[in-house]
Amino acid sequence: CTDAIRRITFLNTAAARLFGYAPDEVLGKTLDILLPARERATHADHVLRFAYQPARTSRSGERQEIRGVRNNGEEFPCDAVIANLDSPGGPGLSVVLRDVTERHRAEARQRLATEAAEHFADSLDLDETREVVARLWVPRFALAALLDARNGTEIVRTLCAAARVPATRSA
Repeated sequence: CTDAIRRITFLNTAAARLFGYAPDEVLGKTLDILLPARERATHADHVLRFAYQPARTSRSGERQEIRGVRNNGEEFPCDAVIANLDSPGGPGLSVVLRDVTERHRAEARQRLATEAAEHFADSLDLDETREVVARLWVPRFALAALLDARNGTEIVRTLCAAARVPATRSA
């Protein structure tokens, strides 16, 4: 929970675990401690507008995805639902966050599987298979990959090897 000027007034144990802080480390500090620097100004404007609007809560269909920052500096995507609070000290906000990192990973895997299936459905040509592995799989999952033909546990031959090409800086 926060007050109208975005100071953290309450952090439950689930949120403390999510962000990697003990509650007493963040109480009284602004939400900026939990947000990436590039999003702090935009987020501050949004929170202040919401705190003083007539709507009492964001509806589930209006969930907004934001980025959080853990105590160790790691950013993560999360859904946020916000509700206005009336308190003796003035308006405040209650925010319920859900880490959606795993959902993002699952969606990325699904997109990759769909894209690869489209390529493999058209042809099982060895050269095209090599190209799909090199173009789709390596940049997303590895620095390099080997595609082997096997007979049981024995490698019959390596069909292709693909490596991520590091970006070069221009002079």
